Amino acid sequence: MIACGELFTAFTFAAVALLVILFLRFPFLQDKIPSLSLGLILGGALGNLADRLARGCVIDFIDLSFWPVFNIADVGIALGSLLLFIFLMRALVGEREER
Repeated sequence: MIACGELFTAFTFAAVALLVILFLRFPFLQDKIPSLSLGLILGGALGNLADRLARGCVIDFIDLSFWPVFNIADVGIALGSLLLFIFLMRALVGEREER
């Protein structure tokens, strides 16, 4: 049976592989904004993975007292996801307007 930490590690490896495949498969993701967003997501995922492999867990150390505790890798993942979402939504709206 896979323990919780091992499940997260396996999921992170799968997510990183998926990001690399998406980046290589879809040329429009190689524009500046998608590249930046995928880089932030990938960097955050690899940062958390490195923590998990080295320490067995991810260390969250930024505590704003009004928000859950997080780390720099989490910020990269969140900002990258937000940028990618905005880019994809704008591309979808632009595609619909062309029709």
